[in-house]
Amino acid sequence: IANMRDLGGWTNADGNSIRYGKLFRGSELAGGTHYTATEADLLMLKERLNIGAEVDLREDVDFQSGTLSASAIDGASYYYANLSRWSEDALNFDAAKFKSSFDLVLAALKAGKAAYFHCIYGADRTGCFAFLLEGLLGLPVDQLYKDYELTSFSSAGSRTKSGIDHKLQYIKNLQGDNLQQKFYNYWRGAVGVSESDLNDFINLMVDGTSPITTATLADLPAKVVEDGEYYIYLPTVEKFLGRGEAYGARGLGDNYGVPAQITTNGVGVST
Repeated sequence: IANMRDLGGWTNADGNSIRYGKLFRGSELAGGTHYTATEADLLMLKERLNIGAEVDLREDVDFQSGTLSASAIDGASYYYANLSRWSEDALNFDAAKFKSSFDLVLAALKAGKAAYFHCIYGADRTGCFAFLLEGLLGLPVDQLYKDYELTSFSSAGSRTKSGIDHKLQYIKNLQGDNLQQKFYNYWRGAVGVSESDLNDFINLMVDGTSPITTATLADLPAKVVEDGEYYIYLPTVEKFLGRGEAYGARGLGDNYGVPAQITTNGVGVST
């Protein structure tokens, strides 16, 4: 196995750590033309790394003699994505494949297992999927670049940040108050992952997080509000807090609430 690494250990923009032992990326395991995992490798993936799901991002032409129907890792669930693109075009055209890949990863995490995703070298298509997951977890731009460029130390050869620049610009053009929110809105809107699944993924992967919300005025109780940043009280939206109110402001990553923008067009709104 080449170019393999744990996505854990990074610190996101809120200062929270990505958990180790949950997501792994690397090269192909079986059936391909470049790398073949040994029996010892596969046993290590199953028993030491607890991998219960394999996302295969290769396409038909990447196989020696036909695609696979099951994981090379004994007992692991398997999804063959047949992904041929890794430019920014893939973010739209292959959204359904990203959703199926995400669903398999999340199912493994919920079952207490880890997930492994790969293409041939674990570089471009793998790097694209890692970029989308890491952005959702709140990694800042410099760390998104660093993880992508780590492939340069492998047999896959040099990979520079230019490989994700266009994809990053695509994400930056989406709505959202910060980069993580823009990634969240990509997964929610373009890919079609539910808010509950996105929040479950973040909570399973990041230490000390609260879910992101996209609450609107319709979700709020009957009360007059003003323009600005308000804090939705979790786990329901039965209450909301504004800066300076009785309970005080609650910051992103705080256990008590997460920020949501509420625009009232300059006038008080009563629902």
